[in-house]
Amino acid sequence: MKKTIVLDFGSAYLRIGKPNGEVVTIESVAAADKKSGNPVAFGDEARHLSERTPGGVELIHPFTDMNKLLPDMTEGMLREAANAAGRPRGFRADLAVSLPGSPSDSAEEFFAEKAGDAGACEVVVVSPTTAVSHAAGIGKLADALIVHLGASVTEISLFSAGEEKTYANVPVGGRFFDDAIGEYVFGKYGVLLDEDTCEKVKNGLASLIKPEEGGKEAENSLAVRGVSRKSGLPKTVTLTEAELYPVVLKAFVPIAEGIGNVLGNGDVHPEKTVLSGGFAVMKGMREAIAALTRGETEIMADPEIAVTAGLMRMIDTEVI
Repeated sequence: MKKTIVLDFGSAYLRIGKPNGEVVTIESVAAADKKSGNPVAFGDEARHLSERTPGGVELIHPFTDMNKLLPDMTEGMLREAANAAGRPRGFRADLAVSLPGSPSDSAEEFFAEKAGDAGACEVVVVSPTTAVSHAAGIGKLADALIVHLGASVTEISLFSAGEEKTYANVPVGGRFFDDAIGEYVFGKYGVLLDEDTCEKVKNGLASLIKPEEGGKEAENSLAVRGVSRKSGLPKTVTLTEAELYPVVLKAFVPIAEGIGNVLGNGDVHPEKTVLSGGFAVMKGMREAIAALTRGETEIMADPEIAVTAGLMRMIDTEVI
């Protein structure tokens, strides 16, 4: 494939790999008019429009479920991606695309059709875990587990001799943990936190490593501001790493079960486990997964762009 543009569609961000090797990131979000429901802006402009007119538009993440794609949303995001790739009149290029959540054949066909409407020529779809296996340099002789931790879904693949042996798609990602934290704070303190604040707590305080009683980690805390359920006024609460540990540990259970199922259904045990995706950097994630696989576990150097890097490497090595 010549002059190929890479698209890594996530439910939180869309990463575009240009033929010159540059990677551009935009938000995977659309702004829809609250009255008509029609999309009026996409990507970063959608976020800016929401901040300027919060009462007039609603932010929607169109790729949370790839099997429920909306025509206007999909084509609009594809045209925004083309613009970000420096192709304002349409792609006019081949596309190497990664779609989250193992979409159905009909969903992939629908996506390819909309990509064609946005000017794409040939469209090749590669799974996130396959792309990451190439980014990580997993050779044909290695047995490896790839765990791609995204915003809405975790994808798990066991590779042996360069081939995918077993796969699991767990509908749990970073946003699930955000929601769990928000529900906990609302239930215990009667304070409603917005999405950005929940994410801030997850990234800055939550941990899958059990704090030792009386240890330094148990004293880690973060003051956050939300809205009181009783008064409707702003209220600040201080959360601790120790109190959030059981909350995030419970949220981690479906991921642990997914990894266990993949390992149990495979006839090989991985020599190494590779973590990718923006959610992979959560404190304690590597350690929690290493305890399940009982082997070498590493996080990709740039986990957020590992899929994009893998797709670009597959093009360079003429795998696609």
